Amino acid sequence: MASPNLIIRYVDDARVSADFYAKLLDVEASFDGPVFASVPFHDGVRLAFWNRPVIHPAVTTPGEDGEICLKADTADALDTAFADWKAEGITILQEPVDMPFGRTFTAADPDGHRIRMLYREA
Repeated sequence: MASPNLIIRYVDDARVSADFYAKLLDVEASFDGPVFASVPFHDGVRLAFWNRPVIHPAVTTPGEDGEICLKADTADALDTAFADWKAEGITILQEPVDMPFGRTFTAADPDGHRIRMLYREA
């Protein structure tokens, strides 16, 4: 059986996106040419970025076609991340709120893709 090892986001500038996520996740970006870059996630899985204009077949979907969800270890860690991201100037789409599935907030990357931080008690 095949295992997922790469998630690709279609973006305007792969380098800008890789730098954004590398800083956000405190990891090192990898640049595989001028139109493709990636950052490590966990257990060998990478988040990659591919410049939208050179993808074949062409794509036309805007950034709000899904979310990347990041798990916070505690509610306090989530609130601290929110304050840090806001101070960094990251676009905030939803401030921290308690929802039926846990405490969460939502932000956007440079291309408008949603990033959700979530804390859920075990």
